[in-house]
Parts: sequence; structure tokens; C-alpha cells
Amino acid sequence: MKKIAFISLMSSLSLSPIVNAGAMGDAGCSPSAFAAVEGGYTWSKIDGLEFTSGTGTAATSTTVESTKKQNQYTVRLAAGVINMIDDSFGLTGELGWGYYGSTTFDLPALSLVVPINVTSKYTLTGFDALIGAAFVQPYYSLSFKVGGLIQNMQINNTASYTNLVAPLAGIYTYNEKHNSTAVLPAIKLGAAYNIDQNWAITGSWLFAFGASPGTTLTYTPAAVTNVALDVNTQNPMTNSFMIGFQYSA
Repeated sequence: MKKIAFISLMSSLSLSPIVNAGAMGDAGCSPSAFAAVEGGYTWSKIDGLEFTSGTGTAATSTTVESTKKQNQYTVRLAAGVINMIDDSFGLTGELGWGYYGSTTFDLPALSLVVPINVTSKYTLTGFDALIGAAFVQPYYSLSFKVGGLIQNMQINNTASYTNLVAPLAGIYTYNEKHNSTAVLPAIKLGAAYNIDQNWAITGSWLFAFGASPGTTLTYTPAAVTNVALDVNTQNPMTNSFMIGFQYSA
């Protein structure tokens, strides 16, 4: 319900001022619609899994970090409107949906230190609503937009443990999947080269302000054993660079 309300609100904020801004320019400056498809790479700030065992001193402690694998491919679909204030400047807004890649962390069983295989996978998608200004010339255009990204982070955690000691010998597995959704402030810088009146080649940078999700486990054996587990599931910062095509009606 919160997602629907946010999209409706941002749509109203994006479209109302643009439509009403027609009176600020020439009477013939009516709003025009556009649609775009973009693809590129996304760098996300996700820390993954880290295990520290020992007394806590540099000489005796052991720190193991998980192996990181990233699928950074990004695809984004968008639609919006632009209303020219004069011959060079216009107000513009857009709504978009994107897939922003996935990140997988593997922490293998380490003998007697961590006898459990652990895998965590983070997959990012999101809807965005942006509004801003555009500088338009016959052969190119530049734009700056601000708004919000409703980012959905799907987290899939898997753990497996093999016990060879009777009477509990066997293979034990655990799988847990959940979603973390947050509204992140976002900015977008864009440029376009106009092929003709309808088609343009675009380049853009989309940045969403977020955190650094990850898990840290500290194990300190002593007379009183200390085990500390720190889990951060806040949605991450994303940094996307994309190129694409835009069609204007």
C-alpha cells in the first residue's frame, strides 16, 4: 500500500507542475511524452559476510571474508513527459522500473573454525519517480532530475552443516528468503543525442543514497566465550551508469 501511495504521489508531483507550466512559455508549447529503454552497469555498496575468531588481538585473531561475485548488468524502462518553457529550457518528469543486478557472497566451511557453508545473495530491483529540468538544443539535450527510488532488495541466505559424529550424523541445511524495501533519495543526470525528431541515443547516471548491508560474526573463546553477530539489512547505495534509446511522441 505504501508503494502505491508513493508512486501516485510522485506521479502527481511530476505531472501537475509540468502540465501547468505551459502558460509560462509560448502558447504552442504543449507537453510531449517520451519512453526510454536503458542498459548498463550498477555498483552497489554491499559488504557481505565476515567472520573473526580468536582473542581479538592482531597476533592471534583470524578474520575470514566471504568471496564476492557480482552480476552488475542493469536494465531500466521509463516513460515521462517534457514541457518546454521557452526554446531551450523545459520541465520534465519520468517514472521508471529497473533491475540493478545481484551480489552473491560465499563463506565456505573452514575446518574446525566455521564448519558451516554459508551463502548470501542480494538481488536489487526498484521503481523510481523523478522530476527536474532539461536544456534542449536541436542536436542534443541535457537534464537533471531528483526524486525517489523504491528499492526492493531480495535476500536469500543458505547454510549447510555436515555432522559426522553419531548419533546426530547427517547433513543439515537452512534456507531463508525475505525482501527489504525502502524509499531512497535519488538523482539522475542525463544527456541525449537526437538522431531525428523522434529518436535519441541517451546516456545517464542514476545514484540512489543508501547504506552498506552485510553480516559480521565475531567469536572469541575464553573463560567466558563471546559471540557477537551484527546484521545490517538496510537497503544499499547504488551507482548506475546506463546508455539507451529514447522515443519522443
